[in-house]
Amino acid sequence: GYKKLTHLIGVNAVLSSLSTNNEMEQLSKYTKLSSVYSELVHELQKERGMTAGFLGSKGVKFAYKLPTQRQKTSSIDEKRLAYWQTNQFDNQQIQRLNDNINQRINMLAQIRSNVDDLSIPLSDALAFYTQTNELLLSVSTIISTISTDAEITKETVAYYNFLQGKERAGIERAILTGTFASGKFAPGGYQKFIHFLSEQNTYFYSFNAFASNENKRYFNQKQSEPSIKEVKKLREIAIDNANSKNLNVDATHWFEQATKRIGVLKDIEDELTSSLLLLTKDNQENAFNSLLYYVISSLLILLLVAVFSFYILKDLHSQVVDLTCVMSKVSDGNDLTARAKFIGKSELGQISTALNLTLEKFSGAMNEISTSSTMLAAAAEETSQTCEHNSQSLVEQQDEITLIAAAIEELSATVKEVAGNTQLAADSAKEADDQAQGGAGVVQESYHSIERLAEEINNLALRITSLHESSNNITSVVDVIKCVAEQTNLLALNAAIEAARAGEQGRGFAVVA
Repeated sequence: GYKKLTHLIGVNAVLSSLSTNNEMEQLSKYTKLSSVYSELVHELQKERGMTAGFLGSKGVKFAYKLPTQRQKTSSIDEKRLAYWQTNQFDNQQIQRLNDNINQRINMLAQIRSNVDDLSIPLSDALAFYTQTNELLLSVSTIISTISTDAEITKETVAYYNFLQGKERAGIERAILTGTFASGKFAPGGYQKFIHFLSEQNTYFYSFNAFASNENKRYFNQKQSEPSIKEVKKLREIAIDNANSKNLNVDATHWFEQATKRIGVLKDIEDELTSSLLLLTKDNQENAFNSLLYYVISSLLILLLVAVFSFYILKDLHSQVVDLTCVMSKVSDGNDLTARAKFIGKSELGQISTALNLTLEKFSGAMNEISTSSTMLAAAAEETSQTCEHNSQSLVEQQDEITLIAAAIEELSATVKEVAGNTQLAADSAKEADDQAQGGAGVVQESYHSIERLAEEINNLALRITSLHESSNNITSVVDVIKCVAEQTNLLALNAAIEAARAGEQGRGFAVVA
């Protein structure tokens, strides 16, 4: 934000200085144009005064001076045209004003011809010159509207008021020249004289209100000129004898004194023009110096900004390259050990810090995943080995079950054979019982024991059969079967022993019998 504000202030200062420099250049050119126009006004004023004396005297007075003044006026007009052609004015108001002035100047030849023929009223001739001068003097009003500098505007307003006062002095000279030439005021002439005299005083008063102290001092110094005192004296005579039919004042003398007074006013005008041009020139130089200062300052600032920007961009480029390299290692080489080197409080530094933290978390997670994978692989290997061992164990158990089943089959056959033998023994015992009544009780008891044994053997055979049917789940009952087998063998052995004993007893009893 500070950089933007500094840049904005620098640009505004440069633009303001450039605008002021261009404005002062335009004002200087328009002030010179106003000076050129004022010179033409000055000559038109003298031509107007001589024209008034010529018409007022019916062509007697100023007959020889008027043509010379007309030539002088025309030469000044050529100077105006030359200045206009050598300078370009883009202001449309100035252009329209110059077009109107050209139209008025083109009419001047006809007005002069009418004056020579005494075919134009004095009031009409004076009105033509006065209106033409008003157009020429209106340049200063345009200058005041263009200027944005308060001091120049103030001096321009003072300059304008002075020119208008000087123009009224010229009108006063023309009116009194015609009046003194004819010896009396024309109808309405006195009122015009008083009107323009009043305007003249008002404009000079306004000039003193706006003019600088130096210009006012110069104006007041010039008021002590003899011609100004003489004009005031002749003016008072005209006022005091306004109703007289024969004003005893030489029109030529009045014209000469009034012309000298206007010459003094022309000196003041030249001084005001020089002062205004000097003011615009000083402002233009100040504006140019300010422009130069701001341009140089801006260039230095831009140079510093460029240098700082170069290093900043270089640093940013290094950070970006570092980040790009780290991300390439991560994405292309799967290298989670890569770390960004440029860290700090900047945006890229914070991104680098965040990337490093992320890579550290990813690296830790991958290490944990790798460790877990290793453990899972080991566990899977153990599980595989366990499954293989279990598979082998199941195969071995299946073989053992098959053997056990065969053994059980053999045992069942043996048990059946034992049962048959036992039954035979029982039959033999019974037969022996019939033969040996002396051993009947013992035989009877042995018989019951053998029957019980036979019943238990039958139950055991049923269990063995059930056990054989459930051999698919033999792994869980192997021990039971072994126990049962052992018990069965034991019972069978016991039964055999009992049977043997019973047989021996039966044979004993039989022998005894």
